[in-house]
Formats: sequence, C-alpha cells, structure tokens
Amino acid sequence: MAPLEGDTLMNNTSEIFHIFESSDSQNFMPSQGFSGVEGEPVAVQMSAPPEFAWTRLLGTSAWDQALALTTGSDGSIYVAGYTDGDLDGQTNSGAADAFISRFHPDGTQDWTRLLGSGEYDVASALTTGLDGSIYVAGYTDGDLNGQTNSGEWDAFISRFQPDGTKAWTRLLGTSAWDQALALTTGSDGSIYVAGYTDGDLDGQTNSGEGDAFISRFQPDGTKAWTRLLGTSNFDVANALTTGSDGSIYVAGYTDGDLDGQINSGDADAFISRFQPDGTQDWTRLLGTWGPDYASALTTGSDGSIYVAGETMGNLDGQTRSGFYAEFDAFISRFQPDGTQDWTRLLGSGEYEGASALTTGSDGSIYVAGWTGGNLDGQINSGMADGFISRFQPDGTKDWTRLLGSGEADVPRALTTGSDGSIYVAGETTGDLDGQTNSGGGDAFISRLIVDGTDTPERPEIHQVINWDSFPPQITGVLPTENQGSITQPLPNQWFGTDHHDVIIGTASDETLLGFQGDDWLQVSQGNNTLFGGQGNDILVAGQGDDILLGNKDDDILFGGDGNDAIYGGQGNDTLVAGNGNQILFGDQGNDILFGGTQGVDTLVGGEGNDTLVMLPGEGYSMVTDFQVNQDMVVLLGSPDDYEIGSLPSGFHSGTAIYVAGSDQLVGVLEGVTNVSLEDGNIFGWG
Repeated sequence: MAPLEGDTLMNNTSEIFHIFESSDSQNFMPSQGFSGVEGEPVAVQMSAPPEFAWTRLLGTSAWDQALALTTGSDGSIYVAGYTDGDLDGQTNSGAADAFISRFHPDGTQDWTRLLGSGEYDVASALTTGLDGSIYVAGYTDGDLNGQTNSGEWDAFISRFQPDGTKAWTRLLGTSAWDQALALTTGSDGSIYVAGYTDGDLDGQTNSGEGDAFISRFQPDGTKAWTRLLGTSNFDVANALTTGSDGSIYVAGYTDGDLDGQINSGDADAFISRFQPDGTQDWTRLLGTWGPDYASALTTGSDGSIYVAGETMGNLDGQTRSGFYAEFDAFISRFQPDGTQDWTRLLGSGEYEGASALTTGSDGSIYVAGWTGGNLDGQINSGMADGFISRFQPDGTKDWTRLLGSGEADVPRALTTGSDGSIYVAGETTGDLDGQTNSGGGDAFISRLIVDGTDTPERPEIHQVINWDSFPPQITGVLPTENQGSITQPLPNQWFGTDHHDVIIGTASDETLLGFQGDDWLQVSQGNNTLFGGQGNDILVAGQGDDILLGNKDDDILFGGDGNDAIYGGQGNDTLVAGNGNQILFGDQGNDILFGGTQGVDTLVGGEGNDTLVMLPGEGYSMVTDFQVNQDMVVLLGSPDDYEIGSLPSGFHSGTAIYVAGSDQLVGVLEGVTNVSLEDGNIFGWG
C-alpha cells in the first residue's frame, strides 16, 4: 500500500522524514542529523494508526452513557456509566441508574448490573482491586443500597466480585453536593476515591464554594481518612493514579490559588501528590489566561506521571490551534518530585478535549477525547468525533485515530487490556462502527488492536478463581487436556506458543513452558517445573514438590500438596501456598503472598510494596524480608483476634503472632520488633 501524504517514517536510527506525495516508492532528502546520500534507499518503518477490532453499543430508547473502564485481573473488561432505561433486561429503579457491565476481549458481554435508588444515580469511575474485586464510584441523590443519603448529592463507592455479585456500598456525603469522579487502587490494596464536595466532608472544613476531596478506603469498606483541597473558589478533583512508589496523584481544576500556587486566570488545572497516610507532598498548577481543566491521569512504566485535559490558552509555550472560544486538548508529563518535563497540545482549530489516559504494555501513552475538526490529518465524520492518540514518553506523537458516526461521539474512558489492546468507552448519538443506536444516546465500548496484539484469546476454560475464600481457590471443572498448538520436544516436556495456551501435565516430573501469551499451566502429580514466560499466566501445582516460575507480567501461582517453591518474577503477582512447607518469593513488583494453613511457609516479598497474608491453621508463615512502611501483613478478623507472643525456638529476633488466648502460632516477622497489632502501617485486616 502506498504511504500517505504527511505520514511520518523513521529509519532504524530514528531519523524522521515526511512524505509529500502518494507513491509506492520514495526518494528522501537527508534531514538534519542524517548522513545518508540524497536519493539513497533507506530501511524505514511506518507508525500508522491501528484499526478497531470491534465496537459494542449498550443502549435503551433513552439516554445511556459510559464514563469509566477498568481491566480485571483475568483480562475481562468492565465498563460503567448510567442509563435512563431498562438496560440489558435490568429494570431501572427511577430517574437514572448507574450500571456496570463485564466484557471479554472478543467483545462477548457477560453481565450487566444496575445500581439505583429511585432517584438519579451515576457511575463515574472504576478500578480493580488487588484481589480481583471491581470497585465502582459515582454519585446519587437517593438512598442507595440501604445507605441513607445525607442530602442533595452523595458520593458512593461499591465493591463487586468478578461474577457480578455486589459486596457492599458506602456513601460519602454532607447536606450539600458531593460527587465521586475518580478511583485508583493503592499498592497495598487500599482504594482511593476523589471528587468534590460543597460541604464539610468527614469533619474537614470546606474552604469556599466547593473543595476537591480524596478519601482512602480499605477493601472491606472501612474508611481510613479524607482530605480536602480547596480555595475560597471552586475546586474539583477529576482523576487519580497510583505512582510506582505507592504515592497517590490527584488532578482536576481550581478557580483559586491552591496550596500557595498562583492561579494564572480563570480556572487552572492542578496535580497534587499524596502519601498513603494522607500527607500531601506538593501541588502544581497548569494554567493560561483562560480556563484549563485536567481530566485524566496515568502512571508511565518509568514512574512518570501524565495528566491530560483541555486548555483555551497557549499552555506551557505551546500555541493553541483555535480561535478565542475553542479549546485544545493537552497532555503533560511530570516527574514524581513535581518537575514538569513537557506539554503537547492536540488541536484542529475547532473544539478538542482530552478525557482519558492509559499506559500501553510497551510504555506508550494513549490519550483519548473528542474533536470537532480534522485532527492530525484524520477526517472528521461530522459534529464531534472521538480520537485516540499515541505518544512516546519523550512527547513524540506516533499517530491519531478518529472514531465517528456523523453524530456526536465522545470517549470518556480508556484502559489497557492484558494482551496490550486498548479499550475506549463513551457515548454516541449515532450508529457507530456499524452498530445501530437504540435511541437517544448509547454507551459504547471499542477495542483497538495495537502493534500485533490481535492474538487468539485463551482457549475456553471453565475455572473460576474464588477470591472471597482465604486463600483463594479454583472452582469449576478443571482442564484435562492441552488446548492450543502445544509441542513436545522431548519426553515429559510440553512447550506452548506465542499465543494463549492451556498446558496440562498428566505424568510425573514434567516441564511445562508457556512462552508468550496468557497461559494456564497445570500439573497433577510428581515433581514438576512450570514456567509461565511472558504474559499474565496462571500456574497450578499438584501433588509433589513442584517449582513454579511466573517470570514476566502479572501472574497467579497456586501451590499444591508438597514442598513447592513458588517464584513470581517481574510484575504484580499473586502467590498462594498449598499444603506443605512451601517457599513463596514475590521478587519484583507489588505482590500478594498467601501463606497456607498446613505446613511452615516462607514468605519473601522481594522488591515492591508487597501484601503478606497469614492464615491460622495447622502451621504458620515466616516473613523474612518485611519492610516497614512498604509492605503490609494482612490477617483475617480484627486486632482483638490475635496477640503478640514469644518467639519459637530457632528465631533470634522478630515478632510472633498468635491466635488470641491460645498457643496457635499464625506467623513470624523476622527482624521486626516493637510491633503493635494496631499499627496500620504494618497490619491490615480482611
């Protein structure tokens, strides 16, 4: 296919050329920094906009809007928003209900749940918990799920299991307006929610017309703290993200001088950093003479923080493309210490706004929003089109892709799938991507295939990981045979492919290698070695002394019956001990390690902010590298159920934890002394 006019090509030493005529072959004038000869052929690669794999509409004859996305621990995609009608056979409770729906990567829809009070209820944010639970937040002006509204609008947060079961709902409210607009999951499993309040929320005094707020919750729904960010004017928090060091970043806009930072005029975008205990580190404003709004945040793979939104001025020296009344979308990069690296504007001369960000599996940054014009050479379908643009961490823009129906199409959310695909959701008033609108406005979700991520889905399996049990358990019919193009290079060796495989060992002393893709590796007996490779893998040991290695990405590893060695490797892994004396080593990433209930298990978190779960039973867990103010020990129940006791023989220093009023040892923290069970920096409760 001929290159297109204006396409950017890069050779293997990153020189940049522009094509000015459509042709299957091109001669290039050497640009600055390129030592080639005029007219000499060079090897180039094109960074072209990718295509959409599918689009699904969720709609009724009334108005339906998607506002949030998240990716589940099993690769499922969750979308949330609100509906004015009876969506997917669910009966609306009143004026408008919040909804949450689950999709598979192939576009198959699993279920939809409505949350309604009989009044107006909106879901505006989603996040995935470390245990696989799904948290949704928003606002309601009614009594939601048995929780009493404080007056006007209340913010809410609800927890769901992956099967759609609702665990709990909490309201945050004053007698005035309170709305939750953002969620993120902390490295220790805490849930952070942000938005704005017109009142004195949780005993915090409001500074003026309306303050931004951020609150921290435990997975069981217990609220830890609330902080307000405010001036005497209007202040709103629209976005949250968690830094690689566990810090929490919040962004939005302010009409005043926030935290000693001088407003540039009208509304300024802001970004602030908090510690998990609620301590605020710094605030930065991004502003021009006109209104500037921050709507989205994401954390880069290198720890940088990206913020996006819209501006009516020349932000950070970047020239706006439109006239007086038009906005440009913007994206800016910050370092964790608050240093700003760069800002880029996206504009067509019409109205643009950025509403969502996500970080790709390769470290690229994706920004989505809407445009009223022809953006980056892409032709608008009419009215407003959605756009997705990809940036490199240095601010280089790779491509822009529009999504339009000829009517109004507005993306509101982005997430990155476990296979690297990019998902976008929002609302459309037209027939989008061949899908017929049900009337009014429909919510939509689309999958964008990026750089060869359109790999086959994992073969169908019928297991469910029950995260409500401690430790988690696999339920359902277990696989009994291989699925995928599995090879056997040598006896007792089974190798997967670069796609998603199911490899089942049936003999003894086998070696199973998943390679790339999201694989399921399982053995039944003997002393086996399971190696996940790249991808988000599930490894299941059997009877015998097995070795499980997750390697890269976010893996789930289950020990079996025997003295197993379980290694997470890179990524945020979940390691579950079985029955026996087992060694669990999280290694890099923010890992969760579940000690077993039989045998003496050794838990080694490694690098990162790790969660170490100790369970009472016929054995105990030893934690050998606990880092105070970094790692967390989780126990079932409350501090009243346990007590600190004497160390068993063989331990020279540490803390021993017993079931209260008994000699049943639950766990030992080696090298950690002078500990109180009430210390929230060390202990969490499930």
